[in-house]
Amino acid sequence: MGRSKKLLLYVLSGALLGDIAAMIVAPAILVWYETPADPGALCNCVTTVRTTTSHFIRGQLIGALTGMVLLLIIGILILRAQSRRQPPAQAPAGGGTPNVVARP
Repeated sequence: MGRSKKLLLYVLSGALLGDIAAMIVAPAILVWYETPADPGALCNCVTTVRTTTSHFIRGQLIGALTGMVLLLIIGILILRAQSRRQPPAQAPAGGGTPNVVARP
């Protein structure tokens, strides 16, 4: 697999993991954030639902972008370390291909 495909795999995996993390964490944060200070206060439910939904979607986007960036950095570091360990393949010493047999 090429380097760009591996990096794309890391980026998409990071986006998925970040989105999953945001789906787990964001509802608890939104409950705290959207709770009115006065428990007896009445609210406009339509506005509250719209704002809460937009905040949840924004939280998912932030989680996905954070995961993408983190796994992109990790992927670059892993690929650089792998390329340092593996020396480039060398051509055969005879100058020809070793699997070809000359026939008289």
